[in-house]
Amino acid sequence: MQERFEYLDVLRGFAMLMVVLGHLVAGSNGWSVSYWVNSFHLPLFLFVGGFLAYRTTNIRNGLWAFIYSLITKRALSLLIPYLLWSCILFSFIGGDYNIDLLANLKKYIIDPPTMVLWFLYTYFFLNILYCIYLAAVIYLGKNHIVKDTIVIVILFALSFYAQKHLPVIPRNLAVFFPYYFLGVLFSKYLFIEELLNRKYLIVLCALAFGFTSLMYGRLDNGAINLVFKTVAGCSGSLVFYYISKNLKLNAGVESILISFGKNSIVIYILHFTMLFSIYRVFENSFMTESQFWLFISGLIVAVVISYCCVILGNLLKTIPFFDGLLFGRWKFKKSQPKSAKSTGY
Repeated sequence: MQERFEYLDVLRGFAMLMVVLGHLVAGSNGWSVSYWVNSFHLPLFLFVGGFLAYRTTNIRNGLWAFIYSLITKRALSLLIPYLLWSCILFSFIGGDYNIDLLANLKKYIIDPPTMVLWFLYTYFFLNILYCIYLAAVIYLGKNHIVKDTIVIVILFALSFYAQKHLPVIPRNLAVFFPYYFLGVLFSKYLFIEELLNRKYLIVLCALAFGFTSLMYGRLDNGAINLVFKTVAGCSGSLVFYYISKNLKLNAGVESILISFGKNSIVIYILHFTMLFSIYRVFENSFMTESQFWLFISGLIVAVVISYCCVILGNLLKTIPFFDGLLFGRWKFKKSQPKSAKSTGY
């Protein structure tokens, strides 16, 4: 039986809840809590994704067998829901009943957008980059963080070049690259986590996160805002990881976040439909100038939306084919996760 990392489910559930909150309050004018949330929610989710990518790597049957298995699974679990919802279902939701399937496929593959379900497409390519990284570090031999870092920097440069010049590559691949591979390194080299357990380092990370997340979006300079977001995303991921692993949450809150974490893709896909419905009825009437009350009211609505998504997802789970088709939850054979010391590369 595959081990569940429940504290990571908590972390992933929290990240997805923040995604819903960020989208919910995105209509507010000027700097708002939406900028703060957007500075770390997807970076945190990708950090967990990279962490789990390493922890669940099993090359016992050979590197290429593992890579083939991983890419196949990710194509089924990410690309099929991405294409289905993007090309067909969201067209109906938007009122467009004259669907040109070939035109939509071209739109969402040849020139992938950066709105709505772009994350599924980008996440798929990050998994491809992980496979390239895995092959490279195994070829280079003995583990060393300097070697790994060099490989990651080269891959980052290639991803930046590819997103600029190749039409199929997602346009934000390089932007989200650092958070995923920070999770990989954090999972692989245990001494990094041991360093984080030193109180002064976690305090420094918290201060860096607090400053950069609150500054993100306040300036008109896009490059500076990107720097703020990168620092906030990386430092925030480490801070929230430390909190989820070392601090005991209320049992009820923890149970809710674990449920959201296990159903994160379902929530990500379905919450857009619910937000469309909310905005049609209420527009932005619940928006307020008070950022505190905007956060509180938005958080309550985000929890309700996420719960509704989980309920709908559980109903569709009773029909495995539709569950796989709509949410990518196919019944794959589970591989046994291995600790960082015994993964074998």
